[in-house]
Amino acid sequence: MSSRNKVMATRAKASRKQRPKKAASTSEQILQTAERLFIEKGYRATSVHEIAAESGFTTGALYWNFGNKEGLFLEILERRLARTLETFRSVGLETLAESPDSAAALGAAMKLETQEPAWVSVFLEFLSSALRNRKLRERVTAICEPFDVKYRDAFTKLFEKSPYPADRLAGALYALLHGLWICAFVYEDKTDFTVVSDVVDIFLAAKPE
Repeated sequence: MSSRNKVMATRAKASRKQRPKKAASTSEQILQTAERLFIEKGYRATSVHEIAAESGFTTGALYWNFGNKEGLFLEILERRLARTLETFRSVGLETLAESPDSAAALGAAMKLETQEPAWVSVFLEFLSSALRNRKLRERVTAICEPFDVKYRDAFTKLFEKSPYPADRLAGALYALLHGLWICAFVYEDKTDFTVVSDVVDIFLAAKPE
């Protein structure tokens, strides 16, 4: 192989190695820009062209990485769900049943992971569209369900010694978490997240009449 061909082969090899990194950098930049714009302006008011322009890429790059605006938003949603789950895991989500004070652990997680009202607003806006679109609703469910299962499994294990059905108590607690995040969107600082600890204590101490 000639020196020129060797140089060209080396450059091509380097280019192939860099492509995944470049693609990851592109998608990350688009995700960060889109998330900021969605929160600032809302889902419907933010266009694909605006996201592409502000992220410094073409609309083709956005479509290549995410398919469309819905796919982009769903990717952001999945990332946020993953971050929230990690927060709960940091206080021992999977070992709540063995915790000396599981109520306090959950309360601490709620304080750490308060959902900012602007994001809740965008999510509800997107959800309103999904509710009228069966395929989109199925995509939202497919993303949320794996995370839901992890919370429900942990909460069910927490209440497994209760005289009441553990899965029912777990479902009630999980619904409370969602309800509090929505309340925070409406009432902001007036929402009392410490109620989670109180409810867990009540559920754990509950005895049949």
